Amino acid sequence: MAELARLDAGSARRGVAAGLVAGAGGALMIAANDVAGGAGLVLAVLGGVGVVMAAVLWRASAGHVVLTEQGLFDHAGTCLAKLAEIDAVTAAPFAFKPSNGFTLMLNTPQTRLWVPGLYWRYGRRLGIGGVPAGQAARAMAERIAALIAQRQVLDQTT
Repeated sequence: MAELARLDAGSARRGVAAGLVAGAGGALMIAANDVAGGAGLVLAVLGGVGVVMAAVLWRASAGHVVLTEQGLFDHAGTCLAKLAEIDAVTAAPFAFKPSNGFTLMLNTPQTRLWVPGLYWRYGRRLGIGGVPAGQAARAMAERIAALIAQRQVLDQTT
């Protein structure tokens, strides 16, 4: 399985992302001290969730996404989308997509997946991006678009 493109996040980007989420969680926990009753409890719980999510984000963003001739796979070998299942790539600035990333439209609904900072899959949409660098994500999106165009040309000639 030849690797055509790889998308991963540098430790600085991972640190900033996890730090921002942890900071927001910490701020909510501090604010919970000034609020009495149920609202204070809600803020404390939300702050705790933020701190836990920062740890989850840090661990999850250590992985990567790989494009091969068969499709997109994560660092654990999970198939995110087979190349034959991808209908379109959306990487426009104002499109519904992860930051620094792109969205793939799939031809069949898939099970839900989510790795914070790297990708999410919901129904017929697969969002790739978040923590990785935008330039690397654009390069991968362009490579996928070229493979889709090549597949469509081959389908028309047969």
